[in-house]
This record gives sequence, C-alpha cells and structure tokens, in this order.
Amino acid sequence: MKLWMGLLAAVSTFISGFLFLGPAHAQQKFPTRPVEINVWASAGGGTDIVNRLIAKAMEKELRGSIVVSNRTGGGGAIAMNHVWSRPHDGYNWLGSSEQMQITAVMVSTSTDLDGRTPVIDQVG
Repeated sequence: MKLWMGLLAAVSTFISGFLFLGPAHAQQKFPTRPVEINVWASAGGGTDIVNRLIAKAMEKELRGSIVVSNRTGGGGAIAMNHVWSRPHDGYNWLGSSEQMQITAVMVSTSTDLDGRTPVIDQVG
C-alpha cells in the first residue's frame, strides 16, 4: 500500500510539474522594448542624476534599455500626467523626489494618485 501511495504521489507531482511549466515558457521576458523613466525635474539636477544612475544600474539587471526623459513643468504635474496617461504595462515610470511629494500636497493639480504606489522612493 505504501508503495502505491508513493508511486501515486510521484506521478501526480510529475504531471503537475508539466501543468505549471507550460505557462512559464509562454511568457515573454521583461523588458521586450525600452523602459522610459520620466523625470519631473530638469536635466543636470540632483533628481535627474539620481534617476540616471538608477537607470544605468537597472539596465544591467534587466538586460534591457532604459531611457530617461525630462518632462518639466507644473511642479511635476506634466511628468505625472504623461505617465498616468500611458498604458499601465511597466514600461513608463515616474522619476521623482521628495520635493515632488511636497509640491503635490501644497498645490492642487488635476492628477489623480488614487491606487498608485511608487516603485522606488528616492531622495534627489
């Protein structure tokens, strides 16, 4: 009886392995195209430099291209609205700093942040 139970467990494990491996092979590796980090601050400042350093390190880990774009204006509203208007597929990121969070609290913008969580919280 123990032999049959052991054999049944081995066969079911073997079959379930095939069931779970199928979808893993069907998935594409991320990223399949360049990732864009949209920085709210102008080029050359602390926030821009930190985002470019992060992008360079992430390129090595992801083995893909990361483009840093500066979208200045409106205390970060231009960059936020650009990112939020894009498809939510992981290819458009917002590069921010603590100053942007302070501006968002002090100034009313049309950007709705409900349900969104920062991926990286940094100090620029």
